[in-house]
Amino acid sequence: MVKSKKQKNMNRMRFFPTLSPYRTAGYTVVNRPTSTESVDFVPGADIAENETSFLVWVSLPGVKKSDVNLSVENDELIITGTAGDRKAEGLTFRRRGLATGDFRKVFTLSDGIDHEGIAAEFEDGLLKVTLPKAPEAQKRNISIQ
Repeated sequence: MVKSKKQKNMNRMRFFPTLSPYRTAGYTVVNRPTSTESVDFVPGADIAENETSFLVWVSLPGVKKSDVNLSVENDELIITGTAGDRKAEGLTFRRRGLATGDFRKVFTLSDGIDHEGIAAEFEDGLLKVTLPKAPEAQKRNISIQ
C-alpha cells in the first residue's frame, strides 16, 4: 500500500509526539521532552482544540488526585507527580505494564493562551486541563462596511 505524504506525516506525529507542535492561527501548544530531571515515566496525553480553548488530557491510571501537581512557569504547563506502587499481599508480579514512580510532562504555551484562566479536573485517572485562548487570539467575524 502506498502512503500519501499526509499519512506519512500523521505516522511521524504519532511516533514522535514531542516534536509535533499543534499550531492554529498563531497559538502553539507543544508537548516537548522533559528536562534532565530524573523521572520514571512520561504519561501519555491528547491535545484538542475548540473555538475558545485547547484541551489537554493526560492519562494517569491508578494515580490519586492528591499525587498530581500542576503549575505554569515561564510559559510552560508542567505536570508532575508520583504513581504509587501497586502492591498486593501474597502476589508475585510476573509482568508489570503499568508505570509507577515519578512522572513529569511539560507543554510549552504561546502568548495566545490566557494563563490566568487555566483550569484542571481529575477523574478516573484522567487529568483534563483547559487552556483558554486569550480573547484577542480567538476567532472573530468582521463585518464588511
